[in-house]
Amino acid sequence: MSWRAISRWLFGSGEARVRPAGGGCINDAAVLEVPGKAPLFVKRNAAAQLPMFEAEAFGLRVLRDAGAIRVPEPVAFGTEGGSAFLALEFLPLGARTPEREREMGRQVARLHRCAGSGSRFGFSIDNRIGEAPQRNAWRDSWVGFYRECLPDRRSRGLRRRGCASGGGGADGAAR
Repeated sequence: MSWRAISRWLFGSGEARVRPAGGGCINDAAVLEVPGKAPLFVKRNAAAQLPMFEAEAFGLRVLRDAGAIRVPEPVAFGTEGGSAFLALEFLPLGARTPEREREMGRQVARLHRCAGSGSRFGFSIDNRIGEAPQRNAWRDSWVGFYRECLPDRRSRGLRRRGCASGGGGADGAAR
């Protein structure tokens, strides 16, 4: 699917300005801009990757609903032709500063204090960390979740494929 086709799907016009953007190590990504409309950050991949985008949209909504950390609003996801896409609210990033990093740490700490799972660790759906499937089965301890659901071999494999951070799972949130 071309950026023009995605633009028509999202804006009703194929005349969006397309600015290439980082989207992690597994997706093509761009900011699509149409005069008079809010810009969107859009990731695309093969049509078979639609479940990855659906899971990411769900996870972002859960993070948003927790109210602890600002994440982009999922706008749309879908497939057309041989491609899948995920469109997100565009959040321009500011300069990386020590204060912004401290604030992100405070937000992540607030997120982890949010109620919802009680004293269990996991998530209601499985998702992906870059190309690697991420099992999120509920566990009674963080150590159990980490040992059984976050094997180190996945992060090593992702780094070998050029994902220096060990995964692209947060790229939709943090871009």
